[in-house]
Amino acid sequence: MYCPPDGNTIQYSDSPGGKPGRITEPKGALFMSDVTLQYAQDMAHHWARSLRRNPRTPQCHRISEEEWVDQALPFYRGLKAVYNGDNEGRGGYDFFPRYAETVRGYGIPLHEGIYSLIMMRRQIWLYTDFQPLFLSDVDKEQMIAIINKTILLFDHGIYVMMKVYERAEGGSTDTEE
Repeated sequence: MYCPPDGNTIQYSDSPGGKPGRITEPKGALFMSDVTLQYAQDMAHHWARSLRRNPRTPQCHRISEEEWVDQALPFYRGLKAVYNGDNEGRGGYDFFPRYAETVRGYGIPLHEGIYSLIMMRRQIWLYTDFQPLFLSDVDKEQMIAIINKTILLFDHGIYVMMKVYERAEGGSTDTEE
């Protein structure tokens, strides 16, 4: 049984005979997706403010907070599908080419665009790290799996951003993303 931050209880079913069934959505994934969905607006605003103040992202400072929030909000809201492995979970992966094109369109250098993704990932950790259930209700294997999935997702995003910039500069015609 799991109790997300809003107080609702989710009961996981067991297989016949009283043996634990396979949990198709690990508690850790469910919890992280609940946190990112519930706090998506706050996370996007905190990320945007941090991005606009960070000395490593000076070109990002000239873009309004609301424009940055508009970039991050769909991603944070779409993480539930990514963590749950839904077919619509491609939304998290589909976000990166659009984000990279937008950031490049703003005239943000590649290194700042990549750092913006690193900061976006950090917002997930900041919000989930301070939730007591993440530390007490999720076993180590599930935590490792969720951390690995998040790292892989953002590794993919950084790769896609580099490819978008490379193509824009005429350096590659490779379409693999």
